[in-house]
Amino acid sequence: MRPLRNSVTLGRRNNAQMDTSYEAVTLEAVGWPVLWGPGQPEATVLASGLEVVLIHPAREPTAWGLVRFVGPESVRYGSPNLEIVDAHPLGDRAKPGELYVVHGSPWRLAVETMNATHPAYDAAYWSRVRHYFAFLWDYTFECLASDVDGELLEMEFRDAIACAISSVSVCR
Repeated sequence: MRPLRNSVTLGRRNNAQMDTSYEAVTLEAVGWPVLWGPGQPEATVLASGLEVVLIHPAREPTAWGLVRFVGPESVRYGSPNLEIVDAHPLGDRAKPGELYVVHGSPWRLAVETMNATHPAYDAAYWSRVRHYFAFLWDYTFECLASDVDGELLEMEFRDAIACAISSVSVCR
């Protein structure tokens, strides 16, 4: 294995030595940009290389939260659900439906470490990438992104989906 180009910046770790434990991480509740409606926290996720969009029910029956994760590097959406949430390394520290930033994330470090081998690697850029995390009802959502913002859409779901598709589309 060839040495990492920026090994000093990353604490001289390589993939074989990387700590994948979540014991030392801290969670910061950051809140959703648009408040969720009542009931089970469910979402629809759309992704491209430019943006990850999460659509969720808002307070009114015809209102939707459109949450954008800006500058995504990676996204995970799937297991575990709330019935087996204890199997997740953060299962005992996160409340369902809340959005968190995971400080000291092994996943973020692993993705950054891989990217550090690229000649155009930019440590200043990676210092702005955060690990966003939420337990929803049937799925867990995680995203490495530079920022998050959102807006309230007062329209039918089909129109909210069309808006989200145009947001993530590379053919604008």
